[in-house]
Amino acid sequence: MIGHDAAALHQRLVDELVSRKLIQTSAIEAAFRAVPRHPFLPGVALDAIYSDEPVVTHYNSDRQPISSSSQPAIMAIMLEMLALKPGQRVLEIGAGTGYNAALMAQVVGAAGSIVSIDIDEDVIASAEDHLRAAEIAGVRLVLGDGALGCAVFAPYDRVILTVGANDIALAWRDQLVEGGLLVLPLSLRATPRVFAFRRQSDTLMGVSATMGGFMPLRGIGAPPEHSKALPRAGGTLWTDGAVAVDVEAIDALLGGAYRDLPTGVRSDVLGTWSGYALWLELTAPEFVHAPFRTDYDGKSVLKQALGLARDGQIALIVPAREGQSLMVRQFGGGEALALRLIELLQAWQAAGSPRFEEDVVVSAYPLEMAIKAAPGSIRIVRQNMQYIVTIKESYL
Repeated sequence: MIGHDAAALHQRLVDELVSRKLIQTSAIEAAFRAVPRHPFLPGVALDAIYSDEPVVTHYNSDRQPISSSSQPAIMAIMLEMLALKPGQRVLEIGAGTGYNAALMAQVVGAAGSIVSIDIDEDVIASAEDHLRAAEIAGVRLVLGDGALGCAVFAPYDRVILTVGANDIALAWRDQLVEGGLLVLPLSLRATPRVFAFRRQSDTLMGVSATMGGFMPLRGIGAPPEHSKALPRAGGTLWTDGAVAVDVEAIDALLGGAYRDLPTGVRSDVLGTWSGYALWLELTAPEFVHAPFRTDYDGKSVLKQALGLARDGQIALIVPAREGQSLMVRQFGGGEALALRLIELLQAWQAAGSPRFEEDVVVSAYPLEMAIKAAPGSIRIVRQNMQYIVTIKESYL
């Protein structure tokens, strides 16, 4: 019996999210238990629907994914960060399947409202079908460019993005009430993270952050694409263009000879992305993501790594085995770059190995505002806003 099987799998998934403390409040738990996921993913196998995995639902003409049902874990985390209350008005950028909007509608109740905007007519049409099938009320779907928000129904108590951005559109701030919360996946440089901001006049003060990435925003606010295919080495090189790189030369190097240099720096798996990754992003213009091949259980495996690249040189961090220190892999003659990478890792360790979800605050300010930032802060300027990244004083 499909209904019985779906119900059991549904509740088991919610139990898992609760046990992992990803769902923390009774309101979010009640929403997840009340709204099943399968009406929003027709034709998908139940075991896939009720696994803690994203499910791609729409592709573009090049067969690249452009819309999905997000991983339930990150949905739960973001909804907790959003701190929804009954009666609130919410703007969602990126309609997806409609499932996230349905969960929010359950929390805000009949006195609240959800406006969900998407640039793709097919996405809007399918989300409408799913919400109708699930008998969810209180969600208004709007076809439009998410970077513009939806002024006709503003202001909103909460704004949430289910697509990735590299800047905060002014419409998201301006359509938010004073004291309202904005939650979005935001790439300060490379690695996407989810941030919660609270509006304070024209400033968005950082509240919290966690790991998490989404498909990019499309339309006028789409983030620039800086990934380059590496046909010889395999995989993709990512750089934000701050420093010129010779992609062809680096592609050749990654398949050639190398030597590993000790760093004396230890870090667990979580520390890779939560710790030194953002440290490198924010302190090194040469920061890149790149692939390298390594032997794993007798097989050649392509793994993504972090490192530095400049011109035709590259050096990467080799993830450490348990109980061992990190190594820096120098390709070709890039010794100076490899030594710089080691120095940056050692500086992170000397600073106390800060983990940035716990030990960093990011706030967004108008471009014209003069900011007196704390010593050691980092300023990132984008088209719409300037961002001040401040590491807690104990690490400076």
